[in-house]
Amino acid sequence: MTVVSSSVAKEGREGAKGDIDSLNKELAVILKNLGDQYAGIFITDKDGLFISGARTEGDLTPYLKMNVSDRDYFKTAKQEGKVNVSSLVKSKTNNMP
Repeated sequence: MTVVSSSVAKEGREGAKGDIDSLNKELAVILKNLGDQYAGIFITDKDGLFISGARTEGDLTPYLKMNVSDRDYFKTAKQEGKVNVSSLVKSKTNNMP
């Protein structure tokens, strides 16, 4: 993950495409192992913009322009610098919990 973040910061999303594609595959395996209670998993940059992810439907298009900087879970993680668990929220991609 750190490699991808560094690549994106240095080369932009297009320049880091190979690293992003590899991470997407890893996240797809993780998502599959989490079970059917999750619609997707994603990683953002420090500004809350999508970098990498996986969706149960497979198509990442809904994630590509996603920005989660307004979400409390993102604000808490950024401010406190640690992992946190949020309350249930509606997805920005499909409006489902």
